Amino acid sequence: MKSCDEVLELIAEGPVPSLPAADQAEIGEHLASCAACEAFLRTQDEVAPLVRAALAVEVDAALQAELDAAVMAAWRRRA
Repeated sequence: MKSCDEVLELIAEGPVPSLPAADQAEIGEHLASCAACEAFLRTQDEVAPLVRAALAVEVDAALQAELDAAVMAAWRRRA
């Protein structure tokens, strides 16, 4: 059976259903006996759509320019 680290590496490669059948089977076997990895996968499944939605938000040009200026000003103050 794969270790937690090996399972987490596989999970990080992409959605479990898109992985090869052998990897899916090994992940399933591990998750059946590891509550920590099962909780991690469940959390990842809940968070991933939220991240995709947040990245898809469009910011209007004026707000983007204001944000860019604020970031640059903060960066200059830091230097």
